[in-house]
Amino acid sequence: MAQEKRSFVELIRSIYLYLFTAIGLILIIVGIFQISNYIIKITAFDKYQLGYEESKCDYITEPVALDQKSISTEEAKLKNDKCLQGLEELRRYKKITDGARAITFLLVGGGLFWFHLTRSNLLAKKDKS
Repeated sequence: MAQEKRSFVELIRSIYLYLFTAIGLILIIVGIFQISNYIIKITAFDKYQLGYEESKCDYITEPVALDQKSISTEEAKLKNDKCLQGLEELRRYKKITDGARAITFLLVGGGLFWFHLTRSNLLAKKDKS
């Protein structure tokens, strides 16, 4: 009975170690994809790409009352300039957060993988002896 309970505990321990080793490996793979995407966005394009948010300043509209004229071209240009300035701030923010996210995936995945892989190797060596 004690031997059976001990082997069940070792089975659960092995499943836990190998499961978290696999999760760490998956995080490393996601981090590699994210960092390669980040590097491509930095090197291949003039400006850091935002995706669908890139064209949000093209569609600035202002609601106009029926008895008023539409906004002047000067006001429209001012609004567009303000929107483009906000887009540049968003570009800078997204560049930083994308890089940080990619590095975090690599570090957390690498640490999780390394820690659990070394523990599972120690467990395998212990089982052999």
